[in-house]
Amino acid sequence: MEKAERQKMMNVNRKKTTPLKYPRSKRNHPIMHLSSTMPGVAHPVAFIPMLREDALVAQIDSMIEMLETKELLMNRVTARFTAWCVPYLADPRFMGSRDEFDRAFMGESSLDGGGVNAFVENEALPVGGAAAVPLYLAAGMHGKATDQINTFNRVAYNLIYNHRARQASKELAARLLTDTSLAPAFWHHRQFPHIVADFDQAMMDGQVALTIVNPRVPVSGLGKTTGAFQSSGVVVADSAGVYTEYDHAAVVDATNPNGQFVIRGSAAEPGFPEVYAEMQQNGLALSLAGLEEARKLQVFAKLRTQFEGHDDEYITDMLMMGLSIPDQHLKQPFQIADQTVVFSQGKRYATDSGNLDDSATSGFARSSLRLRVPKINTGGLVVVLMEIVPEQLWERQQDWFFHSRPKDGVPAHDLWPEADRDTLDRQKVDVVYNRDIDVSHTDPTGYFGFEPMNAKYNRAPPYIGGKFHRPAADTPTDDARKRIWAVEGTDPALTDSFFIVEPGTMHIKPFLDEVSDPFEIAARGNAVITGNTQFGGLLIEQTGNYDAMAARAPTDQIEESETPA
Repeated sequence: MEKAERQKMMNVNRKKTTPLKYPRSKRNHPIMHLSSTMPGVAHPVAFIPMLREDALVAQIDSMIEMLETKELLMNRVTARFTAWCVPYLADPRFMGSRDEFDRAFMGESSLDGGGVNAFVENEALPVGGAAAVPLYLAAGMHGKATDQINTFNRVAYNLIYNHRARQASKELAARLLTDTSLAPAFWHHRQFPHIVADFDQAMMDGQVALTIVNPRVPVSGLGKTTGAFQSSGVVVADSAGVYTEYDHAAVVDATNPNGQFVIRGSAAEPGFPEVYAEMQQNGLALSLAGLEEARKLQVFAKLRTQFEGHDDEYITDMLMMGLSIPDQHLKQPFQIADQTVVFSQGKRYATDSGNLDDSATSGFARSSLRLRVPKINTGGLVVVLMEIVPEQLWERQQDWFFHSRPKDGVPAHDLWPEADRDTLDRQKVDVVYNRDIDVSHTDPTGYFGFEPMNAKYNRAPPYIGGKFHRPAADTPTDDARKRIWAVEGTDPALTDSFFIVEPGTMHIKPFLDEVSDPFEIAARGNAVITGNTQFGGLLIEQTGNYDAMAARAPTDQIEESETPA
């Protein structure tokens, strides 16, 4: 028996990785947010922290009021709510390493020997406290000057913007993680989401490797009589049809005994040589294997586009190799909810006899956002954002039918879509000119971007005429135009302003108050978080009940020596 017990102890696994199980508890995180905001910014509605191994379910109902405008707005105003989960592992301080992350969590020294990397990074609030920091002021957070606060709120906020910017365009600059200003909102492109600044021609066409049968291709048309070469810079009439300089040449005239070059002349271009390479017997070979390789490369190039948002090339390469990266999704923010609501407007008139023609307009929008985050080992921060922007009209677009005209001698109607020609077109890409976006552009023939072939026939500009007609973006605004919240600038281009609302460019001229925040939000909700948090029991106010009962309890006990024999 003793031998069997010893053998059993020897077979015990002392390196198990399954953690101890604790009773899962539920805790509430009530959400109540009241704030004001300007349009064109990413307004923080809620920050919901999650501990390690937590899971979350939440419901947030919001009501947004648009303050008084001078007239009913004819273009829509939208509020987009997005919710993101930013795992703690996404903090660049941990360099994406689970070892660094866990060592910091447990207070162990970093792997590079640089001491303990604090799991929670702190910084002091500036003079003026939290109210002096735009991000914290908008979120409704409080703190006095010199208070040490957790920096992950602003880190997560900026990581979300950088993640979205990377998805929108590779040209958008990332924000510093120390930036405490409000991030710009992203435009809701309803008309031009398909236009890009460039495209991958090689992926579209494919490239086939050609093999040269004889790498030394004979050239005819040049000859030389007897004589030696000499080195000197000589300007010659080259066979390419231009004058060029040869570094090494033999310059010999007909009377020189060293000989002369004999060059075949061109009948079509007198004075220039006619030189050709013989390719008929020394041509190029195209193999079926090369065609198959080009086809596969094209397919894999298209598959690679789904990974191009990663900053590190080796991550993309590993995913393309079919290798799973278990913690990669925890190294970046991920979206958990998205909802866009449109403001409804109402107009009311003055009731006093002297101002019956005066009116004011206000608007409202409601949102109901449901969040769900599965159990996440690293923990993280749930961030809810709201972005309010008016609809971009692009009212000066070029109407393809109205502007149908001949081009390079081709009749206008021949430039319209043709099924056979367009089917045989191997590129299927159209150039978008600046005039296509704005006919008043100062560089109408300049390139704005590229779009899929015939995409312009699938859209139509808004037609705004009469007293609302505006021939240029910089035309002075009159009373009639106050019914349109126009936000397109002059000479639009496919730059940062096409994707985001650049700071300082969003005006609020349609509002009666052109200084204060024109939007107010009231959000209420609750998050139920399930995790390993252990709670104490219900506390009862001290009333002396225990002492009272203890005083009545018998204290005399019978000793064994006192028992009768």
